[in-house]
Amino acid sequence: MAKPKKKKIGKAMKTHMKKRMGAFKRRQMHSRKRRTGPVVTSRAQAIRIALEEARKKGLKGAPPEKKKKKVTGMRKLIKANL
Repeated sequence: MAKPKKKKIGKAMKTHMKKRMGAFKRRQMHSRKRRTGPVVTSRAQAIRIALEEARKKGLKGAPPEKKKKKVTGMRKLIKANL
């Protein structure tokens, strides 16, 4: 069984993520810019915010995951008949 490939992340991206996750642990991370939004309580939300900030800065990291389209309605019926 082959191991899944790890996504390459640059050094600058790692340091940015460490700083932002530290802010999350200290309860200083907010959901909106300029500390206007409520404090982030979800770890997953904190990671998404930190990754978005890093990508906006242009840091090298993993690209955002693509969402899969859910097959519904007529497409589902056509696919089932084939």
